[in-house]
Amino acid sequence: MRYVVFDINSGFITRVAYLPSYETGFIEGSEDLLPYDAGNLSDLEHYVDLNTMTVVPRPDNLSTLDKTTVAADGTDLATISGIPAGSVVRITGQPEQTITDGVLELTFDTPGTYKIRIQSFPEKDTEFTIVAT
Repeated sequence: MRYVVFDINSGFITRVAYLPSYETGFIEGSEDLLPYDAGNLSDLEHYVDLNTMTVVPRPDNLSTLDKTTVAADGTDLATISGIPAGSVVRITGQPEQTITDGVLELTFDTPGTYKIRIQSFPEKDTEFTIVAT
């Protein structure tokens, strides 16, 4: 039998465990395990809905970037909007930050290619690339 092991506070899937039927007795009633035999799954694509206690697809992150190229002059602005509140944003060469208002405005002083990764569970992670010239 296959089980999903998940975080009981968020529904984040931490791993999938395979147990023979004769070994499942000791885990019955465990609050962080859920039987799952409905096909392939991935923590990147699925999570456990804590209201229904079912494995469901993670929704898309609907954040949008207004432009992918900016001047490396410290004033040309690129804006990512629609960021879910509480999202963690990681940008190449910068400390991570938490977004509370749904918008991130970016400028760059140094030419280069910058990766911006937005993590906002249960939404899927999303990544943008901005080139500063």
